[in-house]
Amino acid sequence: MKRSVLHPVLFPLAMLFLLPAMAAGQGVEWADLTLEEALAQAAETGQIVMIDVWAPHCGSCGDMDEALWSTPEAAEFTEDLIPLKIESTAAEGADLRRRYPVTGLPAVLFIDPDGREIDRIVGYTHNQAFFAEAEPLRDGYDPLPALEEELAANPSSTDRMMPVFERYLYRGRSAEAGSLLVRIVDADPENRRGDAVKALVKMAKYARIVEGDWQGCYEIWQMILDRYPDSSSTSGAVASSFRAAQTLGRVDEWEEWICEKVETQPANARLHYSVAMTGRRYRLRGDCYADAAIRARELGRGGAFLDTLAVELRGSGNE
Repeated sequence: MKRSVLHPVLFPLAMLFLLPAMAAGQGVEWADLTLEEALAQAAETGQIVMIDVWAPHCGSCGDMDEALWSTPEAAEFTEDLIPLKIESTAAEGADLRRRYPVTGLPAVLFIDPDGREIDRIVGYTHNQAFFAEAEPLRDGYDPLPALEEELAANPSSTDRMMPVFERYLYRGRSAEAGSLLVRIVDADPENRRGDAVKALVKMAKYARIVEGDWQGCYEIWQMILDRYPDSSSTSGAVASSFRAAQTLGRVDEWEEWICEKVETQPANARLHYSVAMTGRRYRLRGDCYADAAIRARELGRGGAFLDTLAVELRGSGNE
């Protein structure tokens, strides 16, 4: 078989085209350190630790790896930092969540040499937005004091409450976050702005993931469904409240509550669909779930598969 060989004269020219592509693959070099080792190094060197918290199920985490962390710009950005990558579902991820509460992914945390959180970036849209938000944090700027001042000047503004509330949760200041949660719900009682449900969801996740408080988590999910049964978080609230009830050994109580709810809200398509899907996911059986599937189909929420599902859900008792 004849081998193709690049002509010696053309080789240098080809390399001129290849070098930019090779450079483009030079991304962040993650430190091969544990969290404790990185914090100890930061204490000695005065560097800031940057932690990318990710999980295999997180699609945006993969987007960040491909579009951001693999670039020379990201490599240059992290040159003076101690960059760590920690999987949230691993043992070290559990340790990190206890120290720096993480309830949403992807999360990029900036930790000062004393081990205190400077701030974090949650979620990913595009590189330009990330760098704009991250550059002040790399320099050690903590936005919370300024945000607290803005809130003090506008105490009834949920736009000012929400970022402070979130940072209180990030820093484990749950009592202060709880006080702000009450104010947010009072300021947006009908969830017209979406702030009430957004804050309640964050508090429910914090209660479960960080504090392991299944009772508190259960009560918050119930509150969301009681007060805002047609919000965009209805599906998550139905499934999450069931998981909490299951953990607490209160499934019978949950079923009585949720079935009464669908019975008293016959026109709530989102609720009926969510109850049917939760029944399907957790192998719950009974007229409540079957009727919810049929009603969701009648209301135009979901397709013909709901007819088949209704028959399945009509089974005799939970499996």
